[in-house]
Amino acid sequence: MKKKLLILLLSFTLFACASTTEESEITITIPADYLSSQITQEQADKEKEENGYQSATVNEDGSITYVMSKEVHEKMMTSIQSKFVSTIDSMKTNEKYTNIKDITYNDDFTEFTVSLKGSTYNSDEEYTTVLFYVMGQYYNAFNNKEVNDITVTFVNSNTNETVKEKHLSDLNKEKSEA
Repeated sequence: MKKKLLILLLSFTLFACASTTEESEITITIPADYLSSQITQEQADKEKEENGYQSATVNEDGSITYVMSKEVHEKMMTSIQSKFVSTIDSMKTNEKYTNIKDITYNDDFTEFTVSLKGSTYNSDEEYTTVLFYVMGQYYNAFNNKEVNDITVTFVNSNTNETVKEKHLSDLNKEKSEA
């Protein structure tokens, strides 16, 4: 399951339908479009056993519906959060992102502030925007929360001035207008 979740993270847009079916259960449906390949019921059953889900069902449209206890869901959310924090921390020291001094974020991964070493914004920072959009969508979809926007603000660490601000909602508008 962890490998499939990583693949979902790399997808540009992610949307999962999630709902609470009972007080003690969480249901999450992953659309077929966001899976790297068609998953068989046998593979879903294996994921169910490995992760302690109550059920894993491959639907007729190719989507997968998982039902899990709140405890299993909380562990999943903690794991997702931990992986995101680790990814963000590694970006701060990665040689590819030499212009990034620091990255901060809110608890639900819908607001990110990237402190740049100067006032230059380049393609490497553009990539981080996409990654942050995916993180926010992913985290909130699996946490049963609808996200209307994710904001990534780039600031000059020397002056604290905003260099660029990006919004997922703007990207979604551009897609719908095209």
